[in-house]
Amino acid sequence: MLNAAGSAEAAFEHILELAISKELFDMRGISRLQLSVALWHGGLPVDVLPAEGALHVALGEEHFAWPVEPLAL
Repeated sequence: MLNAAGSAEAAFEHILELAISKELFDMRGISRLQLSVALWHGGLPVDVLPAEGALHVALGEEHFAWPVEPLAL
């Protein structure tokens, strides 16, 4: 499923996969992301992943993720 802006994609069968365009975020000077996902059905939340807290994703090539972008001066 691709949204109208083409900036996010999701696929689900047995595994939920999400792809989010990094252009949606101001990533300058950020070295990690904190993510959580809420699943909704019929206008009601049915699950939140992870159940408590957030998923921490370290950024940078050494972590096989988006490179850390320098702050603009």
